Amino acid sequence: MATSPDSITPKHSFNSWLYLACFNALILAGAMFSAIQLRFLLPLGHDMDATTYTVNQYMAWFRSVVGGYTIAYGLAWGLWGIGYGWITPYRQLRVLIVAVVGSLIVASSAAIDGIEQIYFLMMSILVGVSLITIPSRLRAGAYVMTTIDEDIRLLWGQRYSIVVWLRYRMVARYTQQVFGVGWVLFEPLLVSGVMTIAFVYFLGANSGDVPYISFLLSGLVVYNFFRQCLARSAWLIINEGKLIKQVYFPREILVLLIVGEEVFDAFFTFLVLVGLNAVFGIYPSVYLLLVPIPLFFLGALSVGVSFIVAWWSFIFRDIQQLVNIFLRLFFYVTVLYAGQSFGGYDFLIYLNPLIGIVQFFRDCVIYTTAPDFSDLFLSGTMSMVVLYVGYVVYKVKEDRFADFV
Repeated sequence: MATSPDSITPKHSFNSWLYLACFNALILAGAMFSAIQLRFLLPLGHDMDATTYTVNQYMAWFRSVVGGYTIAYGLAWGLWGIGYGWITPYRQLRVLIVAVVGSLIVASSAAIDGIEQIYFLMMSILVGVSLITIPSRLRAGAYVMTTIDEDIRLLWGQRYSIVVWLRYRMVARYTQQVFGVGWVLFEPLLVSGVMTIAFVYFLGANSGDVPYISFLLSGLVVYNFFRQCLARSAWLIINEGKLIKQVYFPREILVLLIVGEEVFDAFFTFLVLVGLNAVFGIYPSVYLLLVPIPLFFLGALSVGVSFIVAWWSFIFRDIQQLVNIFLRLFFYVTVLYAGQSFGGYDFLIYLNPLIGIVQFFRDCVIYTTAPDFSDLFLSGTMSMVVLYVGYVVYKVKEDRFADFV
């Protein structure tokens, strides 16, 4: 019989208290930044953009969130102490609600626009339900009841095995090929060249002040990483079925190995992009140091979606075909998007979390201009939500993998 999440008592109550307190703080931060970007994108409030949003407005939001958070956790601490009793999922959600209400009260006194407050409330509900309510209900139906910090500690204990296993897979992958790692360098360059000819000379596409081949290749660095992670995860449980049946290990290692291999490929594709840019007179700038920021969110999004796709693959055997169709359509709204405006409906294109990541990456690499950090507000929030929910879904269902392969 399933156990209620409220009945789970971790061994380290203070560590769990601290972890979940930080967790709610991140939820509020994600809701705050998402609300700000929604103000820039949605028709209501579209009169303001990132260039006119001042530091004082950011600081007003920061003070509001800190104030609401302090009120909520001060009350919780006074009522229930530091024990685990008050940080069960449902009580944690109640504390989050108090923090949101407190933040809105402080925001009203700080004269923050009412539209932004509505967006903040909306995103707090969406993110809070996604990260607290849904995972708690999923874990309640698990065969083995564990907490996420226990799962991560177990995974961390396998870190050396992951490195050795990844090294073995990389060596086996390239030693039996004539060109070896050369395919990683030539394939994206060749694809970009062919597509440049097709789009520029036949369809009249334009990428502004940068060569179209650099524009395409910069998008392919991001998109191909995401595409390969998803496509390979769709076959993961089927391809690794024998190994899953033979020995137990944290099953998320299989997804992380796929992502690790694709990081290797993406790194060499990035080097090709930097070299190609140099040929056209686009040299690395100081903004290149900011590239790890969008790539971090890209990795989080890819890992999270890969967890979900791998889980679906052992339930719905048609998922491989659906993923292929999805990725073909996703290419056109990710790689070929060049910042076109859709009037008051720009928010629709930003529902694709890769858009903000690609835009930020291109600003750093090919446009060599100061990137707009607000491009990552929604993308970063969605990436972290997908990572957490995907990991929980995968861990809850991993004990059943061997029964279906």
